[in-house]
Amino acid sequence: MYKIIYSLIITLFFFHCAGEKKTATREAVEIADQYSKIINMDDAFNDIREMRLSDIADSVSFLPLETTQDGLVSNPNIFKFTPSFIYYYGVVFDWTGKFRGRIVKRGQGTYEDFGAGYLLFHDNHFYSKGNKLIEYDNTGSPTGKVRNLYVDVNDDLDRRAGVEFFNAGKNLAVYSYPNRIFFINTDFETICSRLVAGSDTLMPNGDHTGKNFVTYYQDNILFYNFMNDTIFYVIEDGLEPQWIVNFTEEHRLSTETLLTNYNIFRDEEIKILSSGMRNFENTKRVLLFDKKHIVNGAFETGNFILFPMQELTPLAPARGKEEKAPYILIFDKSTHQTFRVKGDGFVDDLSGLAGMTGKNYFFPTKGIVNEKMIHAVWPFEIFEFIKACKDAGRAVNPRLLEFSKTIQEDDNPVLILVHLKRK
Repeated sequence: MYKIIYSLIITLFFFHCAGEKKTATREAVEIADQYSKIINMDDAFNDIREMRLSDIADSVSFLPLETTQDGLVSNPNIFKFTPSFIYYYGVVFDWTGKFRGRIVKRGQGTYEDFGAGYLLFHDNHFYSKGNKLIEYDNTGSPTGKVRNLYVDVNDDLDRRAGVEFFNAGKNLAVYSYPNRIFFINTDFETICSRLVAGSDTLMPNGDHTGKNFVTYYQDNILFYNFMNDTIFYVIEDGLEPQWIVNFTEEHRLSTETLLTNYNIFRDEEIKILSSGMRNFENTKRVLLFDKKHIVNGAFETGNFILFPMQELTPLAPARGKEEKAPYILIFDKSTHQTFRVKGDGFVDDLSGLAGMTGKNYFFPTKGIVNEKMIHAVWPFEIFEFIKACKDAGRAVNPRLLEFSKTIQEDDNPVLILVHLKRK
């Protein structure tokens, strides 16, 4: 293929920071051929394939998270998975499931933080981001470095900023949804920032729940900018574009709608309820969101980029409708084809848990890290599933039976790790 220069009508940030805020520019990106850096997501709506788990994976393992008094998990939806560690609020587990400690201490002391919900590991140190930025050694003890974001606000990075806290080369980064990424050094000085959506006047609308803006592949950290359909690699003081996602507004929820202040929808809906009416079909929310599709993350592996997605059904209960289940869209890096996986995920012919949730599909609800698709279940669910199988006279996977002997019903969640095939 001849090399082609694409002029991208999007916000691309390809150069380095110079200590100031950077704004959107229009850049040309040279790519190896006309397909290699374009992901045609629209193609997938006409190419739907049934896939078994064994088509892309070669094994499944069970990882119980150690249960300790200081490391109890109550909500598995709050996990953050990185190549180094598994985080749950201020708690750290390693990839053997061992409890490594509670890093963040809640309180009002110098090295305590009521609001710390983000952790990362960088250059043999832990860092937390909440109302403060705090550095810890590799055992979780504070080193003395701290920045109180209540009082030390010399730029736009304050205690409210942040839905993602992640490594950026030798630096750290905070994504303040939806506007800007801040790049800070390990002395907690902001060295620059990048505007990634519209302007700084945009206010968060709360629609980032369940989205994975930052994901991990080998030594790369990916930032998926939902506002301009671009997947970037994070560098120490900026972003480098890797793929452009071609996703037209026939299926895509528009950027304008993504950034809409949702109060205008609520006000209209409250008026309808107050009037005694129950017809929501012509409300702004339904007209803008209904049957549109959203992307909840971009997970790169050696062979694919997987996109967990969902078709929206706004106000489903009030309209007498069922919400659509999430589904998976796959970009094959070798063929450059994009297709949708039929049903609610991969037909589960590997884990031994097929049918646990009433369906025979596996869905990586916790994402993908280090060539592992991740799902979490409570131990009691495993015991109930085994009992249901026995009561119905169905065979139980011997590996699952043996594993069940190592856990208790009230233990921390068990991670189901599906190991992807290598090239």
